[in-house]
Amino acid sequence: MQVRQWWWRRSTGWSTPRTPPTGAQLVVAFGARSLLDDPLRQQELRDLAGDALLLACSGTSQYGDASVDSDAIVATALQLERGRVTMATATVEGASASRQAGYSVGGTLVGPELRHVIVIADGLHVDAAELHRGLIEGLPPGVTISGGMAADPTGPGPRLVLEDRTSTAGWVAAIGLTGRGLHVRSGAIGAWEAIGPDRLITRAEGPVLFELDGEPALALHRRYLKAHGASLPRDAARFPIALLDDRGYPTIIRSILNIDEKGGGLVFAGEMPLGRRARLLKANLDALLVAPAAGPEESLPGPASAVALLVAGVGRQLAGRTPADDLARARALLGPECVLTGFGAFAGISPVPTPPRIDPSSPTLAFTALSEL
Repeated sequence: MQVRQWWWRRSTGWSTPRTPPTGAQLVVAFGARSLLDDPLRQQELRDLAGDALLLACSGTSQYGDASVDSDAIVATALQLERGRVTMATATVEGASASRQAGYSVGGTLVGPELRHVIVIADGLHVDAAELHRGLIEGLPPGVTISGGMAADPTGPGPRLVLEDRTSTAGWVAAIGLTGRGLHVRSGAIGAWEAIGPDRLITRAEGPVLFELDGEPALALHRRYLKAHGASLPRDAARFPIALLDDRGYPTIIRSILNIDEKGGGLVFAGEMPLGRRARLLKANLDALLVAPAAGPEESLPGPASAVALLVAGVGRQLAGRTPADDLARARALLGPECVLTGFGAFAGISPVPTPPRIDPSSPTLAFTALSEL
């Protein structure tokens, strides 16, 4: 597998001459929305890709092999020596069509020796959970899925640039990685951990939670936070509450926005339904969750990865972890020879936990590492 990477920055332009890599099958690029809106930058990316597939999208930050930026473009070319790269795209007209879009692009990518699919989609107009469900339905058993939901903190939606067009709303792009010798290691760094038993919401008014199991919610939350060396409101982002379904599975995670000292309540970003069971959570920013084939080791088994895609959800920074911290953590995990690239996103998608939970408040850094045997 051959990998090559370039940066574009306002102060220096492109880091090396933009010679199209001979034999490259895919160029992935991540950049600030204002840069990817520029027709000149778009054409430069298309020239760089040459005959290769091109997928470029905007994000809150850009991850390169040795640095992170928030106002730049990083482009990475990939050439599989014994494998093949394909791409399928769709446009979603309303979030309700997300599941069908996932099924459609998944079905388009199906072929002999398909190993893995990387999906990147508009995080503002596409329903991530439904998109993922449709992909699972459209793909054969055993094909793993990772990727992310793109974000745009400055405009109406994230930008997508392909070899033949651009898009700003409702887009889905999926990359199929095929080959008998292709080795994929994927997973996530960071997860929510339960603290204390599940409890019943016994008093709430709209987004304000007053009691859990008849106990004042603010006092209860503070007691748990004190045990972990934390306090409110300073550490609120690291200690949300999950709303559970009838099976006890977290379906919604509510973040604390404020506290009601007088009423002893917690103010959340959304309704806290009376009679619903809830679970207090704590962010573990260094938890390592890897797909079953890789195993839960601190250093991943198998051949050394040649390239890795990193997708950091917005909840990662809200919980106190910077992009530079994440780049260093990924480097320690994946080794010195692996070329790193990626972007800050609305939410990351990884095969773990099972079933995966695509949650923008999750403190997760999703990773997908590739090598050839």
